[in-house]
Amino acid sequence: MSAVFEGVLVPRTVAGTSGANLKKYCESQMGEIRIGLAVLDEEVSAIIRVGDRNAPFSDEFDELGSALSSTFGRALVVRYDSRIGHRSSSYCEGGNELCRFGEEDEVYSPLDDDGAITGVRVSFDELDEEEEYETIENAIELGLRRLGAGRWEDLLFLIYNQEALLVADC
Repeated sequence: MSAVFEGVLVPRTVAGTSGANLKKYCESQMGEIRIGLAVLDEEVSAIIRVGDRNAPFSDEFDELGSALSSTFGRALVVRYDSRIGHRSSSYCEGGNELCRFGEEDEVYSPLDDDGAITGVRVSFDELDEEEEYETIENAIELGLRRLGAGRWEDLLFLIYNQEALLVADC
């Protein structure tokens, strides 16, 4: 099954990032976009788009990421669409976007003749179209590392189970 995800992750260890405070941001910042609050793990809360899988990614999530980072210190805007292989993240701190991670930032490894990862690290610019590769560090993992909280495996579980994991519908 395919998955589409758009949301903002905020470390729960930052003072003031209670569910009530994040829900208040949901209600005041997002206009017509239906969003909800989910808990990624004990470290991270997520404000996520709910419902319409066919809606284009929205700049409002970039604005929300900046606003949340202004109030809570840091935030990560995450976008994922398995239908087209899209993974991206934007790290915000103190109200400003500091960096973006996309396909061109991901790290790959060539596959051997048996289809196993060789472990050799290759950047996007070094890819050879005659080789087969596996992504070993994706754009969202790079963003999570910069955020300093959350694990890719937990976020992927949330991405594929987002409706069931909502704590509050905003």
